[in-house]
Amino acid sequence: MPIGMVSAFAREPLIAQAQTESPARWMLFTLALLGDPALTLRIDVPAAVEPVAAGPVPALALSEPAPNPFVAQTAIVFDLARDVNDSDLAIYDAGGRLRHRLVAGPLARGRHAVRWSGEDIGGEVPPGTYFLRFEADGAVVSRKIVRFK
Repeated sequence: MPIGMVSAFAREPLIAQAQTESPARWMLFTLALLGDPALTLRIDVPAAVEPVAAGPVPALALSEPAPNPFVAQTAIVFDLARDVNDSDLAIYDAGGRLRHRLVAGPLARGRHAVRWSGEDIGGEVPPGTYFLRFEADGAVVSRKIVRFK
């Protein structure tokens, strides 16, 4: 039975009492159907439910750096679904130049956290927009980081 008909049948007993100002009138006006009135309401129980395939688990997940924007330092948290043989977590400036490499090499699965203090090999980087790029076994994720002074 369409859900719009179920809604109409639920209102039917209130129609006679809703002719005058009464609580039944307000109940009639406030019973609202949100959705498609032609949607069929299923009342039988299915014999079996087939599980939905979730698909492959992504190799890596990179959280937003926090705080972002930052002044002194920011925390970078990432999760690996499996052990990786080759990883690279690096900071690049807006011109695409490598400013600092935070992680490189094999990593075990699980949650990892590193901090970036806004420095590169030459010292402190100037305020501006930087890009965090994380690559692990061919999967790549990036995030924008803003440094204030």
